[in-house]
Amino acid sequence: MQEKLRSADLLEALDISVVIPVYNAVKYLRETVESVVENVCVKEIVAVDDCSEDGSFELLCELCNEFPTLKAYKTDRNRGAGYARNTGLGKASGKYIAFLDADDLICKGALDKALASAKGCPDVVYSRTYVCFCKSGRRENTYIPYPYPSFQSDAERRRFLLQKQPAMWCCLYSREFIDRCGLFFPDDLRMCEDNFWSFTVALQMQTYAEYPAPIIMHRITENSLSQSRNDMSHFDTMSVAERGWEYVRKRGWYWDMKDETDLWYFYSCCVHSLGEIKHKFDTVPDKIVLEIRKRIKQRIPRIMKNKYMLQHEKGERREYGMLIRFPRLYCLLLKARKKNAKVL
Repeated sequence: MQEKLRSADLLEALDISVVIPVYNAVKYLRETVESVVENVCVKEIVAVDDCSEDGSFELLCELCNEFPTLKAYKTDRNRGAGYARNTGLGKASGKYIAFLDADDLICKGALDKALASAKGCPDVVYSRTYVCFCKSGRRENTYIPYPYPSFQSDAERRRFLLQKQPAMWCCLYSREFIDRCGLFFPDDLRMCEDNFWSFTVALQMQTYAEYPAPIIMHRITENSLSQSRNDMSHFDTMSVAERGWEYVRKRGWYWDMKDETDLWYFYSCCVHSLGEIKHKFDTVPDKIVLEIRKRIKQRIPRIMKNKYMLQHEKGERREYGMLIRFPRLYCLLLKARKKNAKVL
């Protein structure tokens, strides 16, 4: 790998800052940091502790003595991963930025290899795959089925990329691109702040290069925030949907990509939220279901006529139609399903 990066000019022109938000990750921090420092192109690791209670910041300070490229910061109070990433982004000085969760790992040599793919300094170097691992084993997931093609217009590119967004932690981002487009993470959300980042990146990126292998290994743990039960923060995705909708409208893009925007809003506000209710809540929060239906009626009243929605199976369309036309009956249906699931 060092042969690919032997040019001093390349290393000077293309260096990476890895931003890591940290909260109660003392169990994984050393392994995470070690997976990053194995890459010769990493200029710095910017770790921002969000007021951990398990000694994570103290361990970071110790690791700083061991790894000179590691820099540790701490927020004044617990504010969430979005605020920690924004803080790290403000401290980072690399020409390319990568984001890594404190319990995840960089695949061996992946940053070096991905950087070598960045010919011409594209806005984004993306990977279509990532590795999931837990105690029972690991698997490679492909979340974008094929490489991004070339496009005839900006509108065509935005329509396509809105449906196949690059995941936040599977990319390298040009610092110039981030600053030019004013990209940031919503710092008032506890969850789904990375969804807004990926949404804005997909709409703004103009040049990109594919790295044809996984960059990160995503650790699945029972104690992670995303796996928490009965936590209303799971519905932060509804706020992301509203902000994304306004983002498109304010830039005058809506009518060029109406079907794609409406479908994205529907999935972010409705499908994702209903999935959380089905799998991560012991009871059905009726107020949330009614709020979902209200937002659909206000924003996308003709969603069932959407050209992409018409491609769904009849069973799915029937269920979503019930939510829109008979929301209280739909709540009873969800409750009955949960009751039957518990009995089984």
